[in-house]
Amino acid sequence: MADVFRFLPIEAQTRLLEHQWKPVASAAMLPALRSILKNTESKTDDYQKGELRSLALTRLYELAPDEGRRLILDEIRRPTPRLNKRVLRLLPDETLPELDLVLVTNLEETRRPNGSGDAETIAALIERYATAQILSRVRAVFDAGGVGRWACQIQAPLLAYFLRVDPSLGGDYLNKALAARGTHFSGCYSSIFKDVAPLHMSKEVEDAATASLGDEDAEVVSQAASVLGQYGSADAEKALWRRLEKWHEKNESRSEEIREQFPGVPSGGASELSGEVMIEQALRNALANGRAWLLDSEKLKRLRDLCLTENGRDEVDQMLQKLKSTSEPQP
Repeated sequence: MADVFRFLPIEAQTRLLEHQWKPVASAAMLPALRSILKNTESKTDDYQKGELRSLALTRLYELAPDEGRRLILDEIRRPTPRLNKRVLRLLPDETLPELDLVLVTNLEETRRPNGSGDAETIAALIERYATAQILSRVRAVFDAGGVGRWACQIQAPLLAYFLRVDPSLGGDYLNKALAARGTHFSGCYSSIFKDVAPLHMSKEVEDAATASLGDEDAEVVSQAASVLGQYGSADAEKALWRRLEKWHEKNESRSEEIREQFPGVPSGGASELSGEVMIEQALRNALANGRAWLLDSEKLKRLRDLCLTENGRDEVDQMLQKLKSTSEPQP
């Protein structure tokens, strides 16, 4: 395979490196991997070639860690890295202080008139590797762009960076980003929890998500509930129960109408009731699948009673049946 790899179509090379790597993983593949990485992109370079290079460096890093690390560091220094963020975030280091200055300088360059650089990737690398030593400079760039006015995939990693190096400041920025709504903002408030929590979950994020369970926007409530279920502490369970009880009380009188609705986003054109169904779905899933707690049969019955949609009740019934079957002694 090492001898013929370079003659394969790009689709076959990508498939082999991504899905069929284990049978051919050996030092004999190193020349082929290096050959891919030496082929620099041209003006006609496309996404497929970039993904192949990213896979090639991932596999080279597995086979020759020192060489792979050097190449990854070289790419991190570039204002416009040629590889995807997943590969560039592979290094096990908690931070890379030696790259602080180049990362913040690259970020600043993207904001200058006629500036260049991949701001989205640079922001992701700052979130992953930068230390608090460059906090003031990163903050100056962020403030100049305006909280809530950044593209979502740039704002989220910068918020996660602030939360990591200065939790209080990060919490303030997070709340301001949640409040940034309207035509003059980028609309990231509705997805902010799902964008930030996987990068950096903290007490500040959990507190903001708990408070947002009472938001007037159904999408924000749903996102907050989902993040609390997936990343929240055991304390989040009580907040989710309280919110579901309040939801049930609000909507019980119109349960017949609720049953006919499907989950939807009111701001995107769905009805107000569709938004209520979306909230029920998110709260139900968060409580049923929360990682920091387990629901026994009594709690599942309580969950079923608080659901108003047939789909919601059916799903909880299936959970109850599964729990019963796993707890019964086998013959």
